[in-house]
Amino acid sequence: MHWRSNSHRRGSVDTDSMIDLPRVVRPLTVCLLFLLPQLSIGQASSSVDLVLGLDYTYRSLRVGDVPDILKDFTVVRNREEAPQLQWRAGVNYNRRLGSRFHLRTGIRLANVGYRGQKFTDLRWGSEFSGNGQYVPDPSLPHESRSSYSYWFIEVPLVGRYAFSGRRFSPFVELGLAPSVYLTTRTRTVTDLDKFTEYQRDPSSEFNKVHIVGLITFGTNYTLTDRLQLYAQPTARYHLTSLYDAPIQEQLFSVGLELGVRRLFR
Repeated sequence: MHWRSNSHRRGSVDTDSMIDLPRVVRPLTVCLLFLLPQLSIGQASSSVDLVLGLDYTYRSLRVGDVPDILKDFTVVRNREEAPQLQWRAGVNYNRRLGSRFHLRTGIRLANVGYRGQKFTDLRWGSEFSGNGQYVPDPSLPHESRSSYSYWFIEVPLVGRYAFSGRRFSPFVELGLAPSVYLTTRTRTVTDLDKFTEYQRDPSSEFNKVHIVGLITFGTNYTLTDRLQLYAQPTARYHLTSLYDAPIQEQLFSVGLELGVRRLFR
């Protein structure tokens, strides 16, 4: 089996392939500045919170009317690939629109991905002599596994309904999170070494803007009249496929978010 490696040097970062952050953040900031005044309708209190979450992330694969070889490839991927733990962090703005209903937006940095297939018994062309005899080279890796993390900037647009106004207040949230792709972090571990690369996917088939559906069940705990803590198990599903391709690959995650909220009355 031959292993196709990336062309980057180990431990290097391809600065040419990194996204221009100001170009991405600017339209999202304009969007937020437009939204915030719209959330100020009526007599309603507001709040700002900081949130940090850990997610168990993976992807789903869907195939339609495709050749059998692509169906077999999907079977192999589902058998050999695995979920991985990722994180997200951000800041939210909340506006109360009723006694128990809030509208939430904000901006977050999110990572979603999975562990790729493990390759063993890798053989390199340079390890074969002129007569075809295989001579292992101990300076070359013969096992390898990569993990892929897709980084997004997301702007959640979420409605939250609180079931009570007491110190402990359970709630449910439902909404969408438009997300803009930033870059892909690839971590590769071999039997000799490990290294990390960042590269923005240059493919025209790669969808760089995603719509993500999310649902949350959580609880608030009010410490004072101006301070709250909250915890919320959350599930997210990318309604947009990673690639416009015969195999539809959609990212998803389940996890727990913890946050602290400052209330303004």
